[in-house]
Amino acid sequence: MLKILIAILVSFNTLAAWSPEAKKDFSEMQGLISYKGKDFVTLWGSIRRFVWSSSLKGEQFKVKLPELEKELPLYAFKAQGKKPLVIFFPGIFGSHEGEINHWNANEFEKSNMHLGIVPNFLNKHYIAARPKYSNANALSIDVKTALDAAQKIIQRIGEENIEKVVFVAESLGTFIASSSISYKDKYPGIFNRLDKVILLWPPLDIRHSLAAFDEKFKKTAKADQECSYLLKIPMFFKHYFWQEYPENVAKDDAECFGAFLFHAGFKNSIDKSFKAVVEVKGDAAGKEPSNFSELVNAHNPSFIESINNTPEKVRLSYWMDKWKGQNVDVKIISSKDDFINDPVGWDAVEGEVLFDWGGHCAPLSLESMQKTLAREAK
Repeated sequence: MLKILIAILVSFNTLAAWSPEAKKDFSEMQGLISYKGKDFVTLWGSIRRFVWSSSLKGEQFKVKLPELEKELPLYAFKAQGKKPLVIFFPGIFGSHEGEINHWNANEFEKSNMHLGIVPNFLNKHYIAARPKYSNANALSIDVKTALDAAQKIIQRIGEENIEKVVFVAESLGTFIASSSISYKDKYPGIFNRLDKVILLWPPLDIRHSLAAFDEKFKKTAKADQECSYLLKIPMFFKHYFWQEYPENVAKDDAECFGAFLFHAGFKNSIDKSFKAVVEVKGDAAGKEPSNFSELVNAHNPSFIESINNTPEKVRLSYWMDKWKGQNVDVKIISSKDDFINDPVGWDAVEGEVLFDWGGHCAPLSLESMQKTLAREAK
């Protein structure tokens, strides 16, 4: 009896930050996809978000921020009336330009909320803005710059039009949102209005996540080289468009499309960002990176050294402890099979909802998920 009571209390605590409506929605999404190939399903979700997205209705504007040498493009959408402002921190390489982020942002705009988007610190435009990195600020400068950008978005929308501020962050963008608590006292204009922080598929430990990604590039290289993608076009349409959800995926298809995710998807984004690094640093940028760690090292040489010296500062659990008692509702959602995380790491985090499928971020492609997130942000 005691074990049953403890299980009930633990379950209640795990879902405590989410509304009863959200809990019901998430329950209906559990088990939605039976196929367990996490790389394949990750690509499935990315493609669907890309295809289904609509154009954003706001405006791009450029700002000059203290920690950047050049201007940075930001995005703002002003809703009608006094409404919540969602500040969205996209995942790796993301900005308001990529259609995959349009899908994330579309529902907030449709729900008549103000919206601002701050580019990820590995985005090509952010790199081109030339952040002033040093050994001392390797882990903090991008967080401060993101908050400076958020202030500019607030000014653009107009403080009198903002009911409250909500942070929504995906993947690597969750590092910015979660660690922003270290600047609470320096940005009262943001934190006095901050009501919620919603973290979508966060890395539990960035050191582990970088290593996991690098290993994926290495392990999928052979499949990428040997796969005849043109011959796979019929299977591509079957798995990603004809079927509502992926099922009966042959091993060869799974290996090919999983490799495509890393070598045609992520590697293509790495190349775009590295091109910006070369434009900033010239020959000092070094050789073309083959994985995320090499790109990070080329862009911000002190980052990896800093996370090795202070590993706790890139752990989600460290920052979640800082949010306790802040009167801000922190909500976390992810998948048990997200390849960027060691599932055991969730034991150190409270308040998360974990899907039993989805790899990295695939459930975000569900329209029902977008509606739930928009409702939870209000």
